[in-house]
Amino acid sequence: MPDFHDTRRGYAAARATAAQDRTALLRAKEQVVRLTRAATALARRVGSVAAAHRHEDNVDDNRADATPAGQLRALHESLSKAKDEVAHLQGSATASAVASLAARGRFAKFTDPIQGVSRLPDDVPVALFPLRLETRFKTIARNGVTTQMLWVRALPA
Repeated sequence: MPDFHDTRRGYAAARATAAQDRTALLRAKEQVVRLTRAATALARRVGSVAAAHRHEDNVDDNRADATPAGQLRALHESLSKAKDEVAHLQGSATASAVASLAARGRFAKFTDPIQGVSRLPDDVPVALFPLRLETRFKTIARNGVTTQMLWVRALPA
């Protein structure tokens, strides 16, 4: 049976990996949203520029990337790559979440007190019965000297 500390470290590592994957996925989704907004804004600008230059016959949509149309193409390429990254990270986040749940299941064996008691050494005294404790401060006079004492009473509950 694996050691408690090894299982705990494995569970902590699985949780950390799952958290990192969720964070990376969230950042990638935010990047997709930013690129979509930028592409939409640039598409509006390209549309208005194209409308202004429609009367010119020499308008070339394949101009250098410095033009708004070239920038829009570059944004769409970046957006496509970002969406592919989101799909990849979604699979990775799902796999790490499954691994974290599996590690949690292995660690759960150590959280059962009935099974945990059997792992304790026999020389360790353990009281596992219900117990009620009562405490009182008493003033005691001995040989003319009064002192405060704490009295503890242990009763079955």
